[in-house]
Amino acid sequence: MKTKFSKVLLCAAIVLAVVLLACTFLSKTIYQANLPRVTAAKPSLDSVLTISTQAVGTAVREIREIRMPASARITEVCVEDGEGVSAGDVLFRLDAREFEIEIRQRELAIASMEKTLQNWMTDFDRSQLQAQVEIAQEQLEIYRETVPWEGTICAPENGRILRVLGETGETAGGETLCTYVAAGTEWEAEFALSEEAARGYTEGCKVYLTYYRTVFDQNTEKTEEYTETSEISSREYRDGYVVFRAPIRQTGGILHDGLEVSVTAELSAYTYPCVIPRSAIWNGPYGQQYIYTISTRDGLFGEETYVQAVAVTVLAENSYYAAVKRDIWAAYDVVIGTTKGLTDGAVVVVQ
Repeated sequence: MKTKFSKVLLCAAIVLAVVLLACTFLSKTIYQANLPRVTAAKPSLDSVLTISTQAVGTAVREIREIRMPASARITEVCVEDGEGVSAGDVLFRLDAREFEIEIRQRELAIASMEKTLQNWMTDFDRSQLQAQVEIAQEQLEIYRETVPWEGTICAPENGRILRVLGETGETAGGETLCTYVAAGTEWEAEFALSEEAARGYTEGCKVYLTYYRTVFDQNTEKTEEYTETSEISSREYRDGYVVFRAPIRQTGGILHDGLEVSVTAELSAYTYPCVIPRSAIWNGPYGQQYIYTISTRDGLFGEETYVQAVAVTVLAENSYYAAVKRDIWAAYDVVIGTTKGLTDGAVVVVQ
């Protein structure tokens, strides 16, 4: 009888133990299921932090203009948009008869004064007339230099015509006839930043330029992404923005005006005692900033992971990382993401 009773007790004890274990497991599972899931990262000690700004700019070159120096009618346009030209090439032909008439009249006036000098006159009158002849000759020379009396407008240097504005039959005086870029003109990346974002960026600051250029590989044309290092060469205020330029020095590829250029302007790159992801920094009341470090301790279900809030001082930051003062907490992992709000001492699950 006792043996039978003992067996019953043993079975009951086993069932009770199983139930208790199941309840414990279930309770632990439910408990952990409600805990915040966090991701963590190790602080980088004595690391370099780069402060930079992103912008989108365009590839540009110095665009020059050819203007009509004096009023004249265009009789022929000898160039097209995009055409390459050499110094001295005729771009426009003009009706230059009015200039020729003016030059001839001035030449006749000078010849008349020179003939008068052959007559007898006092030394004073002769010196006065001689001075008038010299002035008239200088004025004629200046006139020849400032008007297209030969009837042509020519390219002043080697380059490429961007846009032809003058038209056959049109009478122009002082207007722009065409725009062009000189051969060998350096490409530049032009980009703009707000005054606040531009603060601290000066000539000489490093920039990284990324763009697509056209190259030829075994006579096959293709487009490839290219990144190069440059520096800010100029800055100016324009329409409420600060406009920067940086030389594009690529070789072996073809660019075009207006090409989009991604710009990363670097303000500084210094070594800091401790660098952490910006997502690890939390903003508290009164402008205080803090992080959560990860530690372990004994808990209800054994060892558990929890977080501690630690106030930090941010020394510098960019879009992704922040430099902070290093303290004893730097030996611990820091929380960079969480599925729920955290409080000091909260138990968490590290993913």
